[in-house]
Order: sequence, then structure tokens, then C-alpha cells
Amino acid sequence: MLGHLNNVVFHRCFEDIVTKFTQSSLGINWLNDPIYPVAVETQCTFFSELSWPEVIQAGLRAGHIGRSSVTYQLALFRESDLENASASGRFVHVYIARSDKRPTMIPNGIRTLIEAVACP
Repeated sequence: MLGHLNNVVFHRCFEDIVTKFTQSSLGINWLNDPIYPVAVETQCTFFSELSWPEVIQAGLRAGHIGRSSVTYQLALFRESDLENASASGRFVHVYIARSDKRPTMIPNGIRTLIEAVACP
């Protein structure tokens, strides 16, 4: 209706990117794993409009990796302009134990996989 993707769509894209990464690359199963991540912070900075049905490319890398948390850095690009991000953002996950819902250490196997996509 407004001729561009509304800001909530950018946040939804970030959530989808992180969810797909954690499921496919990290093997997270939110329904059964004894330790799993929960989103505690999201942020988006807008640089230029995106519109539907434009094809969008996304980028993800791990920024800060703490004891129980990881900050993902994200960007959305027009397929026709992969040099200039239309938006960038961050998405923070904290790993919690299913038993008590308290923060816990990121499991070593998952940490290794996250480190593989970390910033140099």
C-alpha cells in the first residue's frame, strides 16, 4: 500500500535468516533440545527502501560471541545492488536451559559452528 516494505518486514526478514541459520547450520531443535537460543534484542538501521516483489539477498555473520550469547550481524541487499546494504541490523540470542529457563553456556559443538561464520 505504501509502495515499499514496511519496517516490521525488515525485522521479520532478520528473524527468518537467523532462524534458518540456527536450524540448518547449527541443528537447533527448539521443541526438544535441552539448551536452545531465545531472542533478547533486535535492531535495524534503514538505508534505502526495498519494495515487493523485489528479490532481496541477505547476509549473516556472527559478531560478539559470549559465554551464553551470540550477536548476529545482518544485512539486506537489493539483488541489483549487492554493494550497498538497504538495511543492516543485529540479532542477539541467549542460550537457555530448558529445565530452568536460565542462561547457560553455548554448547561447544554449536559454538564451533557459530565461530565458523564469525567476523575476522
